[in-house]
Amino acid sequence: MPPPPDLMDELVEEVLLRLPLDSPAHLAGAALVCRRWWRLVSGAAFRRRLRDLHRESPMLGFLCNLRDACLTHLARFVPTTTSTFSPRAGDHPWGWRADDARHGRVLLSRHHVLMVWDPITDHFQELPVLPWPVYSYRAAILCAADAACDHLDCHRGGPFLVVYIGVGHVGAFSCVYSSDAAAWSKPASVQFRLVDCLNFVQSVLVGKALYFMFHRNNEVLEFDLKLCQVVSVIKLPPYTHWLRALLTTTEDGGLGFAAAIEHKLCLWSRKDGSKGDDATGWI
Repeated sequence: MPPPPDLMDELVEEVLLRLPLDSPAHLAGAALVCRRWWRLVSGAAFRRRLRDLHRESPMLGFLCNLRDACLTHLARFVPTTTSTFSPRAGDHPWGWRADDARHGRVLLSRHHVLMVWDPITDHFQELPVLPWPVYSYRAAILCAADAACDHLDCHRGGPFLVVYIGVGHVGAFSCVYSSDAAAWSKPASVQFRLVDCLNFVQSVLVGKALYFMFHRNNEVLEFDLKLCQVVSVIKLPPYTHWLRALLTTTEDGGLGFAAAIEHKLCLWSRKDGSKGDDATGWI
């Protein structure tokens, strides 16, 4: 009796497209069945259809900074599914802290040394050390491709920027690292009086601007990516000072922040056209 005919590629693809995405091992196992299935799963057309069908990629886990026995905050990967996927650097013995993550890349730091990490390919790139001493800083990473980039694969060799804002004894400054130039830009003095430390809260990207929060949560720095400099300091409502707050983006793509008040999660959004020194410009 002759063996049954193979399923057509179109039918196999339809089945594989519907495998649950919360465990990447399913697709990996399918790719190991035979060379034909491997070509289907690894093809650009299959990946494109997979994204179109599922819209959003599943969340396999998150990277956070947890205290070790020495009370030092170190990056650790916390899984949210039964998947066995775990980025190696999430438990790296060298003691890196996660400073920022965006567009498929993670920005790690250790003793003012910055490193860019791709958690999927496990590729590391250490950045040149800045020569200016600081006692507080914040840094953010983002894709440097044009506006048409969908940020699905740009982390695999695409250009990126790292925005750095430091506060030292001689004042505050900002500079930008470009992967295309493989160098930091010249430092630009921040024309605002910064007397506080910058908070280790992740920055947010809103349009063509990055926002950073101060330690006491009473002000937010706005960094304009077109001008490559800090353009304003935005005040937060007085009653939110010293709360555990996070910067967010709103549903319409604006700037917002969240804070816990008496066991309630409260959300604010910035009014359009509000001035930076207007603490009432939040709703």
